[in-house]
Amino acid sequence: MKTDVSKQGDAVVVVLSGEIVARDEQHQVTGIIDEKLADGERTFVLDLSGVPYVSSLGIAALVAVYVKANREGGCLRLVNPRPRVASILEMTKVSDVFKTYSSVDEALGAQ
Repeated sequence: MKTDVSKQGDAVVVVLSGEIVARDEQHQVTGIIDEKLADGERTFVLDLSGVPYVSSLGIAALVAVYVKANREGGCLRLVNPRPRVASILEMTKVSDVFKTYSSVDEALGAQ
């Protein structure tokens, strides 16, 4: 999996590309958020448009970063999950937990 991390306004935007199916990818996602939380960042936008599939480990990673951000007074917004990923989020009943947006710009403009 590849990641591209940038700062846009008050948010950290993380663009993910590739499947999130193994522990390495899980740790990669959680590591980015942990590092940025330690730096004082609180608003995170995860662009999932380049992620074709997530396993249970991928779901666990998304839930973990959501919980960590919220615990620190922050928020996590998901952008444009592909249909297969959106379906997995729905099947696992976590889709109601996440705020999902159709574009990074929309997520950045949300309150």
